[in-house]
Amino acid sequence: MLSRPPARYDRRDELHHYIAHPEKFPNAIVYASDDFVVVRDKFPKAIIHWIILTRNEKIMKIHPTKAFEDEAFKNQVRQIRVPRY
Repeated sequence: MLSRPPARYDRRDELHHYIAHPEKFPNAIVYASDDFVVVRDKFPKAIIHWIILTRNEKIMKIHPTKAFEDEAFKNQVRQIRVPRY
């Protein structure tokens, strides 16, 4: 698990705080585990729009399309069970 943002700034790193300390954002967090954090989108394009953030540093910086080519990762995502909204 990450303890601080990466040294090189990337706009995607703005979500790092949710990954590192989900307990600090109870109104934004839908689900948190050792592998994933699911947050409510601040600017949703649908009634329910959640963002799935991986805590796996290897997969974190890969484009989502590439990440989902990894069958093990894809199966992990499929196992996420969030409470009913």
